[in-house]
Amino acid sequence: MERIGVFICWCGSNIAGTVNVNELVDLLLEVPGVAHAQNYMYMCSDPGQELIRNAIREKELNRVVVASCSPRMHEKTFRKAAHSVGLNPFLVEIANIREQCSWVHQGDKAAATQKAMNIILATIGKVRKNAALESIRVPLTRRALVVGAGVAGMTAAIELGEAGYETFLVERETEVGGKLRHLSKTFPFHESASEILKAKADALAKNENVRLMTNCELKDVTGYVGNFDVTLRSNYDGSETKERIGAIVLANGYDLYPVKAMGEYGAGEVEDVVDSLTFERLLKESMEAGAPVKRPSDGRAVESAVFIQCSGSRDPAHHKPYCSRVCCLYTSKQSKLLCQQNSGAKAIVSYMDIRTDIKLCEEYCQENIDSEGILYVRGRVSKLWREGDKVALWTADTLSGEKILIEADIVVLAQAIVPSRGSAELAQVVRASADQNGFLQESH
Repeated sequence: MERIGVFICWCGSNIAGTVNVNELVDLLLEVPGVAHAQNYMYMCSDPGQELIRNAIREKELNRVVVASCSPRMHEKTFRKAAHSVGLNPFLVEIANIREQCSWVHQGDKAAATQKAMNIILATIGKVRKNAALESIRVPLTRRALVVGAGVAGMTAAIELGEAGYETFLVERETEVGGKLRHLSKTFPFHESASEILKAKADALAKNENVRLMTNCELKDVTGYVGNFDVTLRSNYDGSETKERIGAIVLANGYDLYPVKAMGEYGAGEVEDVVDSLTFERLLKESMEAGAPVKRPSDGRAVESAVFIQCSGSRDPAHHKPYCSRVCCLYTSKQSKLLCQQNSGAKAIVSYMDIRTDIKLCEEYCQENIDSEGILYVRGRVSKLWREGDKVALWTADTLSGEKILIEADIVVLAQAIVPSRGSAELAQVVRASADQNGFLQESH
């Protein structure tokens, strides 16, 4: 015979300020199978948990519903409390009447109370059909797979190997390093990207627990958490390897939104208009050669440059709606390195907002402005075109209201970061979800 107990948490005033908790108790006591109903200010507190334990014992409850906040918050708390007095924890369910009810209906108490009742009734219907499950332990495979051997994937593989786990590091290209191979220096300390890559590669080579597989891709995943069966396919000869893996780390990198998509900036047809990774290669080549940065069209040393922020980003009407987060900082780095590499060069940054949400980076950007005389102009460049041997740009300074015509030797577009090639297919293989922009999401 069902003997269901329903416990309603006030959550202070978060729930009780919007939902009539006393009315709910009266209504629930009339529901068939409900042997007990009560409310309390903080059901998750020690006294609140004791109320639940006492009711289970005294009323011989065999099912429990707690109407409170999200189960992500306190489901374990309430199941543990019920289990301590002999009730199977899987016969306890949470009805979320805070996030899904009281917080979104604060202006209508009657409607919020009715909705809370409906949520609780649905949860009672669920708990009626719950089975008394038992937790089991299964052996785990103490081996890991890391997909992608850029700097993030290499770091993950090295740390897993150093922790004693046998690790497979899979990279679809013939070389490791990913985008790090093309960078000059990192921000904010201007460490050599080549030296960082060499140190990572050396650590990989010395780590006996890590097996590097280049020109190889993940093709299939079956099994479950802790015991995955994966199929790895070599791009050299098409051969396949099957391995049992306990955990999978996806570090499949990123790409840049194509310059060809930027019609307002010449769609890739205007000479000396390049994306930020192309400019990184120019910086790296100049540093390695000990020579000035040269523009692609004629090899002439760059004397003036315009860096356009948010190119293809934060533009939901035409391009990508999101901020790529790193562009402000690497643009500051690139403009500073250009001024240092090319004596007398002038750098202008066209920006919407400057976002420096990493420790020490606000000071880094300000120091670059002060030391190199980098000029920041707030506003979007509306148009650019070739004017003789220069690139001409129309923009407006939104702080002063002035319209400005600028000519420069080179224009660098901080293109939006987009999911790497093959991300959608990889998501299907590992059964991972992606957000509305195609970026992989963690399961939780």
